[in-house]
Amino acid sequence: MRPGHWLVRSSASALVGLLIAAASFTALSARADVPTTQPAAATTTQPAAPAAVPAPQPATPAPPDLTDRPSLVGVRTIDRRISGGRLLALKLAPDAAKPGALAVWADGRRVDVSIPDLVRITVADESLTPLERMPENATAVVLTSGEWIVGLISDGGQRDVTISVFGMGQVKVPLRRIRGVISPAGRVGQSLPTLQGRLRPQADETEDSIRLANGEVLKGTVTALGPKGLVVTGPLGDVTVSLDVLAMARLVNPDPPPPAAGDPPRLWVEMSNGSRLLAEQADWDAHTLRARRVGEQKVDLLPDRHVVALAVDNGRWRWLDELTPSAVDYQPFLTVKWPPQFGLNVAGAVMRLNGQAYAHGIGVHSRTRLVFDADGATRFHALVGLDDDSGPRANVDVQVLLDGKVAWSKKGLEQKDGPQSVNLQLGGARKIELLVDYGANGDVLDRADWADAAIIR
Repeated sequence: MRPGHWLVRSSASALVGLLIAAASFTALSARADVPTTQPAAATTTQPAAPAAVPAPQPATPAPPDLTDRPSLVGVRTIDRRISGGRLLALKLAPDAAKPGALAVWADGRRVDVSIPDLVRITVADESLTPLERMPENATAVVLTSGEWIVGLISDGGQRDVTISVFGMGQVKVPLRRIRGVISPAGRVGQSLPTLQGRLRPQADETEDSIRLANGEVLKGTVTALGPKGLVVTGPLGDVTVSLDVLAMARLVNPDPPPPAAGDPPRLWVEMSNGSRLLAEQADWDAHTLRARRVGEQKVDLLPDRHVVALAVDNGRWRWLDELTPSAVDYQPFLTVKWPPQFGLNVAGAVMRLNGQAYAHGIGVHSRTRLVFDADGATRFHALVGLDDDSGPRANVDVQVLLDGKVAWSKKGLEQKDGPQSVNLQLGGARKIELLVDYGANGDVLDRADWADAAIIR
C-alpha cells in the first residue's frame, strides 16, 4: 500500500471516531443526571407551564356599504320593535312556502325577519294621515281589493279608468273592480275609517249610490267613468255627474275572496300622496321598490322617497278591527246609543291613549261585548284604556274571556291608570270575548279603546 492511501484511510477513521464521540457526548448531556461540566449543587427543576392559548374570537362582520341604502324610521315584528336602521333588502314572493324576508342593518348588525313575522315598516314620517297627504285637487278611486289610487282621472270609459298618480305614473283599472270614487269635497272633515265604512255596500243593496256635494243622492248603475265625470244609468236614463259636483260614489261591484290562512302574505304599500297599494310580489334593495300589484302583470317602479310605510297583509299578525266579530252586544245605560267603532274611538275620532294615537283598534262604550273567532291564533294582544276623549269620571270594568272563562280582568279602570297591556296565550281557545262593563259611575263618559288589538297566528 502506498503511504498516501494509508494516510487518507487513517484520517477518515479518525474523523468517524470523533463524530461518534461527539454524538455520544451530546446524548449524555441531554440526560438530567449526567452533567456536562463539574457537578453543581442539586436543584429542583419544575416543568415550565404551557403558554396560554387565547380563545378564538368570533370575527366581527364588516358593516356593508350603506351609501345607497334607504333609511328606515322603524320596523315592527310580532315580537319586537327596531328603531332606525338601513334597509338591506326586502323580497316578497307569491309562494306560501318561501314568502320572502326583510333584511335591515340596525345597532351594528344585520337583522333578518321573515315576511309572515313582519307587521310594519315605517319609512317616513307618519304624522299626517293618508287623507291629509292627498293633494287638494286629487280624486281617490277605491278598488274592491281595498286599494286607494289617488290622482287625476286622465282617461276612461265603460271598461277601464286611467289615473295619473304622482310618483307612480299611469294606473289603469277596470271599472268592474272599483268600489268607490271620492272627490276632494267628499273628503272634507272625514276620517279614513269613516269613508271606508261608507263605501261598504249594505247586504241587500243592488244599485250604485252617488252622493252629490249638495247632499242629494242618485241611485242607478255607474256605466262609465272618465275625466268629465261618471255616467249613471237609472230610471231617468243616462245621467252624467261631473266630478266637480260629486262627493262620493259607492259601487256594488263584488269583493274578491279574502285570502285564506294558507295563502302567501301580501304587502300594503302606503304612498306619500295618500295612495294605498296591495302587492303580491315585491323587491326592494336600493332606492326603488319594484312591486307587482294583486291581479296585475305590470311591475310598478316606486321611488322610495314616495313610500311612507309597508304593512303585511295575511301574515301572522292580524288586526282585530279588520276582522268581523261573530257577535256584538251593546247595551246602552239609558237611551243614547254608542255602537262600537272600528279603527276609531267610539265618538268617531282618532283613538288616543295618553296622547298616543292608534290607527288600529276598536272604540267602545259601556256596556259592549264583542266576540271574535280565534281562527287558529295562538296569542292575543291589546292595549285597553279610557280614551283621552273620556274624562276623569269615566270608570269601567274590563274583561277578556277565552271560551267563556275569564283570562284577564281589570275592575274600576280609569283614565289616570293609562293603557293596560293585555298579552294572552290562547291555548287552543276558539272564542275571544272582549267586555267593557259599567263601572262605579254608570256609563258617564265611558269611552274605552281596545287599541292595537290583534291576534297572532
